[in-house]
This record gives sequence, structure tokens and C-alpha cells, in this order.
Amino acid sequence: MSSFLKFIEEDISAKRALLSTLPTTHKRDIKKFNVKINEIDEKYLSYKEAVKKYLIAKSKSFKVNKEENKELDKVTKELDKIEHIKFILNPMNTYLEKMGFDNLLYQIRYYYDFNLDSINEIIEELLKKFELVNINLNSDDFKYTCYVNEYMFVFLNNRNKDDFSEVNDVFEKIYWVNPDIIQHIELNFRKLIKKHSKTFENYIHKLQKNIMKENDIKDYADCLQKYKSVYKNKQSIEKETLFDIVEKAKENKFDINTFFEDSKVRISTYNNFMIEPIDTDNKEMVEKFYDDLNKLKANVLEYYNYTQFLPLFNNFKEEYEKEIPLTIRAAERKDANKMLKNIEGQIAKKEESLNKVNKQIFSHSSGLFKKLNEADLRLLKIESVKISKELYDLYKEYDQEYFKEKVLLVLNGSLTISDVLNLYYSYDYFKKKDIKKVLNINNYKEILKYSEEFDLFANNPLNIITTGLPLFEESNIKRVIMNKYRLNNINITEAEIDEDNLMNIIDRINLLSRIKIVEESDITVEKIWFIVQVDKLLKKEKKPQ
Repeated sequence: MSSFLKFIEEDISAKRALLSTLPTTHKRDIKKFNVKINEIDEKYLSYKEAVKKYLIAKSKSFKVNKEENKELDKVTKELDKIEHIKFILNPMNTYLEKMGFDNLLYQIRYYYDFNLDSINEIIEELLKKFELVNINLNSDDFKYTCYVNEYMFVFLNNRNKDDFSEVNDVFEKIYWVNPDIIQHIELNFRKLIKKHSKTFENYIHKLQKNIMKENDIKDYADCLQKYKSVYKNKQSIEKETLFDIVEKAKENKFDINTFFEDSKVRISTYNNFMIEPIDTDNKEMVEKFYDDLNKLKANVLEYYNYTQFLPLFNNFKEEYEKEIPLTIRAAERKDANKMLKNIEGQIAKKEESLNKVNKQIFSHSSGLFKKLNEADLRLLKIESVKISKELYDLYKEYDQEYFKEKVLLVLNGSLTISDVLNLYYSYDYFKKKDIKKVLNINNYKEILKYSEEFDLFANNPLNIITTGLPLFEESNIKRVIMNKYRLNNINITEAEIDEDNLMNIIDRINLLSRIKIVEESDITVEKIWFIVQVDKLLKKEKKPQ
């Protein structure tokens, strides 16, 4: 290649000299001059193609192959399976959460964040939950109000059809008479869920027994241990590989030039992480240094995740800190929350009143042989809507007290962030409700994204900081992290662990870890640099000019 470059330099010099001697006075001279230019241009285009082929061939000779990781797919499926088992065995929540009713009730409660098609899908999913336990609902089950009955009669008749226009038409018709129709549908499902609660409880109990037997799991604690073991295994398997590093360098996710031995960024990053320089010839010391860096990375990532959900933790703290003095008495009471029972009683009475009104509406009579006229019927329908509105508000109170009861059962002055993570993870309805309220998010997709990220954090069995981090006490996490690693000769300051700098720490650790992977491989930094440069040239050539 060096001899070719020398040839090109000499040839360019010769061509310049030749062109400088050619006359350009007359049109004929200019024509000959242009012909010569075209000849040279064609020649050099052929050189360019030859060089391109050479570069591609050379780059391919350095190619780092992606290793097929069948083990990762296997472990991922195993982890997903155990996570589901953990969810079913979770002793904190009930069939309502385990069967996913809470998620669907959240969606129908905040129906205004969805379109009508989505609402119909939610109704369909609710029906399937009942069918899962062999309960096939029909229109007679939907008599919370006459409007619910009218809508669900059409819905059930069109359920298996591709064309849902009839359902949409009936909704349009009902909505302008009763805009609260979706609220009434929600209330009807809530009543049905409560009515069949024993069936759902038995289904979950049987499911728990079966999955424990089939998967050789003794209890929930045993499940947590197995989950942690598989989680750690997956984490070790999916560590960044040499192939990953090359691909990320090609995607410009970091500057490959910082990998060279004489790179100022590399040298300063390496030195700045040490309080006292270590003997680089001492393999044990070097391995310990990198091991400490990886632990620091895990702690910083955990702290970063904690900061992302801090508004939720602060809201929970503000909401329940005042309840701490009551928890000792609450734990001693047979009924942890009398308010909940009180609301349940009010709901039962209101639903009984609603049933009486509905009987008259559906029978078109107010007693034996006494038929109702249109005016009386209209007044009864208005009354049913009024009572339903009161019930809707009561269920709002019920939801609040339901979660409060669950909180009071675990609430104390020593409650940790890990406990709050577990609470919110166990009660999806209230997690999403608080995400919506605290972060002021109205788009359900955004709420879902935030909720899923929260669950990933809550489900990490390797979290250390949050396990011992008290919610109701002030803690300087940055100082705790700093002091721990300075004891291990890792040079880190509180300012560096500031929220805005956390990802910078991760990037610096990643740089050193990646360099280590490259240096322990069969390929050099120079070869990776070459691969990256060739890739850039090819991408640039493909871009439209």
C-alpha cells in the first residue's frame, strides 16, 4: 500500500507538470486540454475503485464475528418465567393484581386518555379475565344501569365480528344522553369482580400450587433466591463483547481514538480514577481495580435510577409520613382500616338503592300491575345516573383507602426505598395513578413507559443502595458511595456523583472496561480504528450528495 501511495504522489506531480505545459489559447487547445483532464479523471476513478476494494477486503480480514449466544436466549426465557412466578406468588397483593384487573381498571378509569377502540379492547380484555375462570358473562350481567345494558348487549352480539360500527353507533347514541356511560361500565365490572371474588381467589390459589410444584419452588423466599441467581447469570452472559464494541464504534457511540495508548483521554481517565497509582505489572491489583470500577458502575446506575423516580418517592413520603404514629395501633387492630369497611358499607347500600331503581326501569313498572309512563321512566333513569355518580365517587374513595390499608400494614419509621419499590410494583393501579398525578403525564404510552422502567428498577435483585435507604430520613447517598470507593483507592468525589454527572462516570468506566476487553483480545486498537474508518467512508459514499 505504501508503494502505491508513493506512485500516486509521483503520478499527481507528473500530471500537474504535464497539464501546466499544455496550451489553452485557442478553442482547439481547450478541447484537447479537457480531453486530457477527462482521461486523467477516468484513470483516477479506476484507482479509487481499486483502493475501495482493497480497503473493504482489508477491513473484512480484521472482521470481528458475532458469537451466537444461545445461552442468553435460554436464560432470558428462564428469567421471564421465574419473574412471572414471582409475580403470582407475591404475598403482598391479591387476585385483583395477579390477574391484571387493576391494570385494566386503571385504563377504564382514565378512559379519556384513550379512544373508543381502545376502550372496547379494554372491555374485551376484562371479559377474557372472567372466561379464564369459566365465567361467561352475558347481557343480563350488565344491568348496573339501563345504559350499560344497552351498550353491552350490542357489544356482546358484535364481539366476534370484524365490523364494530354497530357498537360505535350505539355508543354515540347513548353518550349524548348519558356522558358517564364508560364510568357505569367500569362500576358494573367492579361489581362483577367483587361478586366472583371467591372464584378468582381459588383460581390463583390453585395456580400458585401448580407452578410451585411444576418448578420445584418451596415458597416465595425460595422463588426470590432462584430469581436472583438467574438474574446474575443473565447479567454475566450479556456483558459487552468485542463485537459490541466494534459495532458501537462504527455507530459513533464513542470515539475510537480514545482507545490508543497515547490518548490523553485514556491516560487521564485511567490516572484520575486512582488515589494512589497501582503497579500495572501486578495482575491481582489490576483485576481488583477493574472489579471495583464495575461495582462502582453498578452503584452509580442504581443511584441514577433512584433519582429518576425521586418525585414518586417524595410524593409517597409526603402522603404517608403523617400516618407513621398510627401504624402501631393499626397493626394491633383486627381491622387495619375501618374507613375501608365503612366505604364498602356505603357502596353496598347505594348499590341496593340503584338495584331498586333499575328493577323499575327494566320492568317498566313501579309495582304490581302499575306501568310507568315515559315521564316517570325518564325520572328514574336520571335517578339511576345520579346514584351511579355517587357510587363512582365512593369507589374513588375506596381505591384510596384500599391502597392506604396496604401501606399501613408495612408502614413504619424505618421504611426503605426498596419497600416503596415493592409496594408500587405490587399495586400497578396505584403506581400508574401516582405517575400520572405526580409527573403530570396524560399520555398513556408515556405513563406505561415510565411504569415499565420503574418495574425494571424495582425488579433488580442486585440493588444494594435502595435496600438500606430509609425513606423518612435524610441520607447523603453521594457521600456514602464516595467514602466506600475511596477506601478502595478509587478516586471519586461528591461533585462527580452529582445527578448531572452520573452518566459521565458510567462513560469513563465503560471506556476503561472496553479498552481492557480489546487488549485481552486477538485484535489491536489500530485494526478496530481501520474498520471504523472504512465503515465511515462507505456510509459517506452512500449518502445522497
